[in-house]
Amino acid sequence: MTAIKRIILPSVPGTLAEGTEVFVEDGSGGLDLYIGNSSNNPVLVSANQFAQSGDVIEVSDIVDNLTSNDTDKPLSANQGKVLNNNKANLSSTNTFSDLQTFNNGISFGADTLNEYNDTITWTPTYNPTSGSFSSITYGNQIGHAIKIGKLVICTVDLSTNDIDFGTASGSLSIGGLPFSVLNQVNMYVSLVQGWEGNLPSSGQGSQTGTNIPLHYRNPSTGAIGFTNLIQVSDLNDGSSKNWLKGHVFYFAS
Repeated sequence: MTAIKRIILPSVPGTLAEGTEVFVEDGSGGLDLYIGNSSNNPVLVSANQFAQSGDVIEVSDIVDNLTSNDTDKPLSANQGKVLNNNKANLSSTNTFSDLQTFNNGISFGADTLNEYNDTITWTPTYNPTSGSFSSITYGNQIGHAIKIGKLVICTVDLSTNDIDFGTASGSLSIGGLPFSVLNQVNMYVSLVQGWEGNLPSSGQGSQTGTNIPLHYRNPSTGAIGFTNLIQVSDLNDGSSKNWLKGHVFYFAS
């Protein structure tokens, strides 16, 4: 059953929606009751029989702002529309797309989140510190990332099918990160197989740029130190070799 709306008016309205009841001040402290008929005309139902009380809503009681602290007054339809127009569209497939429209970011106390991006793809590569590969054919070469403020989280899935080493030498890094590193990058390796020499167990470095230096675990001590760098000579030539999968974490510059 539809709820009946009752408000107090200073005079009889020209039109009144069917089924809507209103009280009209009669000038002597009483109220006349009108109801809208099927033609949307006000019809007097009862005259001077309703004393004003707090059980009815006066037009002056309706709040048309979003700053009031009143707990016993109704909000206007106009402000309801304002709320509806300003709310984030939570039914969107990308629920954060609306948040990206705030130019000044989203404030969390002293911190501000001014960017969110979860649609990043990047292309990881094996990079030598000296010289270059004449050619390198990749099997898997997949990278995805998410950026929340300055925090970047990446996935890596990399393997090779053929390598012409050319002049490549020295230590080996994974290159192509989607954003430059602020000062520290860390990689956790979840799968590694098909290598010629030492197996990468992590990636880490204190540097800027878009590379991740690869490290191996010392077979004698079990330690992973900054000096335990994977070398170009640890790469294997052939199909489905040098497979590496992992996750990268760093702050962008």
